[in-house]
Amino acid sequence: MNSSTDQRIGGSVSEAEHRAGRTEPTPLQIVGSDGEDLLLLEEISELTRVPVNTLRYLRQNGQGPKMFKVVGRVVARRKDVADWIAQYEQETATGGAA
Repeated sequence: MNSSTDQRIGGSVSEAEHRAGRTEPTPLQIVGSDGEDLLLLEEISELTRVPVNTLRYLRQNGQGPKMFKVVGRVVARRKDVADWIAQYEQETATGGAA
């Protein structure tokens, strides 16, 4: 493998990763000041299976998980997304023991 194939858009492959057979750069992980993961809008969509455009609509109308911008990217704390899902579960759950 020549050195030009080791360079990838968005990062590069370290020598150790190359030796281990890894040729794709690892994605950047965004972490808040409290050490908690911050999820990008696209990651929230994957996690919840709610389309990105629907999440944008909910955000615009003050609904959905608490979201904010970091350097122009919309993000949410993983806990806030989990709390939002739990709220919907509580409001819409049916069946089970009463």
